[in-house]
Parts: sequence; structure tokens; C-alpha cells
Amino acid sequence: MGPRFSLQVVVLAVVMAIVVGVAATVLALATNARASDDAKMTVEEINHEWVTAYNAGQLDRLVALYTDDTLVMLSGRDPLRGREAVRSFYAEDIKSTSSHTISVKSFRVEQSGDLLIDSGEWTYSGMASDGKAMRMSGNYITVMKRVGGTWKTAIEVSNVRKQTGTQ
Repeated sequence: MGPRFSLQVVVLAVVMAIVVGVAATVLALATNARASDDAKMTVEEINHEWVTAYNAGQLDRLVALYTDDTLVMLSGRDPLRGREAVRSFYAEDIKSTSSHTISVKSFRVEQSGDLLIDSGEWTYSGMASDGKAMRMSGNYITVMKRVGGTWKTAIEVSNVRKQTGTQ
């Protein structure tokens, strides 16, 4: 027959197991919250870089934020495949406006390993080269991939929800 334990010893062992389980759960939740906060901060930094480059018309800086094999799908357009297609699109876009400003607001960020997913809304205002004002807003989903330690846009899907002015 095995050793007998007193009720106090058994209760103490159960309490210790509960304490260890609660501590492990709290630590896991804190780690997940920290990872979630890190992902959100990373997306905020990338979005800030993108918006700054676009608003300044800095094409090379903007295009550098995309993977070589990026896929960009915008409302009413054929998909843009590859960084050079993105370059051509934004070169024409920047050239066709005398001024433009875009802002983004992230709603949700998720991370799984080397992938980040950001979804939110964007707002654009600008002046077409013909002098007509333009205002647009829409939603987006962006999938970013870590490439050589740097986050790059791999897939971007965007729609136009509302538009006024020149089409």
C-alpha cells in the first residue's frame, strides 16, 4: 500500500496546482496582449511610413514597402501584380493630381508568425490636374509579410465606399 497523505497535504497540493495554473494563464494572456500590442504598433509604423511617402509623392519610398511579388487589388481596376506594376500605378496616380492627402485608420490587426493582417478605412482628398476637387473613402485589408526581417505589403485589397468630384 502506498503512502497516505493527510487532508491538509492534499488540499495544499490542490491549492498550489490552482495557483500555478492561474499564474500560467495570466502570464500567457499578458504575453498574448504584448504580442498583440507589438503587432498593432508595427502596423501603425508601417501605415505612417506609407501615408507619409504617398502624401509626399515619394514614389521610391512608397514602392519599397511592397514585396517583389505583391498583389494589389483596387476597386474597378485589374489586379496589380508585382512591385513594378505598383510603381507604374502610383507614378500615374501622383502625376494626375496637383495635390493629394490620404489617411488611414486601422480597425483590426492580427499576427501569425511572419504575417500581419491589417484592416481599416482610408480617406483621400485631392485636386485633379484639371483643378477639380476629389474626395474618396473606402475600406482596406492588407497582408504584410516579414521579408529579411522587414515587413512588406504582400497583398492589398481596397474598395471605394464613397466618392465625390472627378472620377
